[in-house]
This record gives sequence, structure tokens and C-alpha cells, in this order.
Amino acid sequence: MPSASTKAVFVGHSAAGAELSKLGQSYKSRVDKLVYLDAADLSERFVPSRREPPGPDYTDADLKSLWAYQAATARLQALRAPSPAVCFGVRFDANGAIVDSTTPDWITDKINAGVRAIPPTNWASIKVPRLGIFALFTVQARQAWYWYLSPAKKVEFDDAWGPIVIWHRQTIERFTDGNSSNTFLLPGAPHYIYINNEAQVVRWMRKFLGIPPRAS
Repeated sequence: MPSASTKAVFVGHSAAGAELSKLGQSYKSRVDKLVYLDAADLSERFVPSRREPPGPDYTDADLKSLWAYQAATARLQALRAPSPAVCFGVRFDANGAIVDSTTPDWITDKINAGVRAIPPTNWASIKVPRLGIFALFTVQARQAWYWYLSPAKKVEFDDAWGPIVIWHRQTIERFTDGNSSNTFLLPGAPHYIYINNEAQVVRWMRKFLGIPPRAS
């Protein structure tokens, strides 16, 4: 930032919600507004008493090329990412097949451990305006990859999914408390709401940030 008196708007997605909250709590004089894009408080998301549902299952055919992988990701995760974004995160063999991630496992483990170590957010301590746009979990919509699981895996998913939906709703309710006018829900939407629901997200963000509609 140019000077100590300058304030900024901070926007975060997914696990970056914890960083937004920390900024709002610890650097109040430097924060103008906070925007949480499906960035729920994950401090109580992963607990030993709550089972995890099976995730998406990529086959060898899905990994044989960049295009096959992109098609599978669109099908399994409702995400059609641009080629540069995909290539940045994966490794290819000499034939163009995807063989690994560019992110070492230890980095993922550290991120997950960090999420678990953060205490629940005290929303009352964050005085700056905050906007939350969340892809609300629903029992009916589940996740995009659910429909491609085996019958046995679907049963396993359904058994684990209900408690996660309850956690998610309770977590968003805490965010909404005293902030209902700046909380918007997209029930059953994919996690990458700024891609799949771009028009709605942009409208809500522009209103929150005080950006007028573009003149015709």
C-alpha cells in the first residue's frame, strides 16, 4: 500500500476466508471492505467425528490429455478452467498425459493443518463491511461428481453428506448474523461461483462496492 492511511478492499475465495478475517481483525485501519467468495469459516469443517464423503474419481482416460482432463473437470467439478490455469497446476509426460500435480503433498498438508488450527471466527470483532456470497450446500444437489460414483460410493456419500450440509448452514448463519443484507446464497452452486455464476456475483459485488451500473 502507498501509505499508512490507505485502505484497500480484499477479496478471497475458499480457504482464503481465514486470511480475510485475520485482516479484518488485526489490520482494521487498513481494510475498507472484505468480500468472501464462497469463503466460509473452515475452522470446524474437518473434525474426527464427521466422516468425509468420497471425492471425484479421475480415470486414466480422463488424464490422457489436457482436453480430456478439462472435460472431466467440467463434468466432475462443474469447473471449466482456462488452459493456462490448468497447465500451471499439473505436470505432463512426453505424450501430453497428466501425471502429477505441481503442488507437493506437503504444501497441501500444511494448508489443511493450518485450516484446522484456526479458531472459529468471532464475527463481532470484524467491524468493517463484509460481503459474503456462498454456494450453499444442499442435500438434493450434493456435489457434481456424485452422479458419476458407483452405487456403493453414492450410499457412502449420502451417509456423510447430511452432517456436512448442517455444518455449512450453521457456519453461514453465523456469518449472516447482523449482516443479512450483505449475504447472498446460491444453493447447490459449484464452489467456483465467480466463474459459474459470474453475472450474479459481479452484480452483488458492484452494489456492495458502490460501483454504479454502466451507462447505456
